[in-house]
Amino acid sequence: MLTKGLKVLISYAARNLRQSYLKSMNPRRKKLLFQSQHCGWKENDFLLGCYAVEVMDSLSEADLDAFEALLRESDNDIYNWVTEREPLPAHLDNAFMAALITFNRAE
Repeated sequence: MLTKGLKVLISYAARNLRQSYLKSMNPRRKKLLFQSQHCGWKENDFLLGCYAVEVMDSLSEADLDAFEALLRESDNDIYNWVTEREPLPAHLDNAFMAALITFNRAE
């Protein structure tokens, strides 16, 4: 079990690492990272935010375009598509969405 002091130290180190990482990130990626973690629904914040943290640095320009297009959709639709409750519409059927869905697929 972690002591309170160790938890604070880990939290401080993580915050400093995050601030350093964000300062070096280009504005478009930084904006998408923020938006993916502040969608409106907590469920989508988790589904999209966790994925964004993992892959943001490796996304291509086409992936960034697809991510921006997804974020323009309604929260309910995003949730249903990412959790595979509903099929993807043709305009969002792309490699980015396939990777996002695979990342979040419950196994």
